[in-house]
Amino acid sequence: MTTYDPNRSGELSDWPIEMLKIVGPHEAERLCSLSWDSIRRNHPEKIIHLSKRRVGMRVGHALMLSVAGAVAMRRRVSRHSL
Repeated sequence: MTTYDPNRSGELSDWPIEMLKIVGPHEAERLCSLSWDSIRRNHPEKIIHLSKRRVGMRVGHALMLSVAGAVAMRRRVSRHSL
């Protein structure tokens, strides 16, 4: 089984099928540890409009936001400890 490398490619066709699943706002919040308001404000390009009222986000995008947030937090902490 091949492992998923988010840095390898930005093409959705290269993503594993599990990462393409669209989840609702509550599940996206849980996966990336951000509020839906923060996601809407800072990452509107990752939100998928399913209908006039329904929105969602791909699992892969939500997980990438959580990884990016963890990396940014580590950088912030390491700068302050110098």
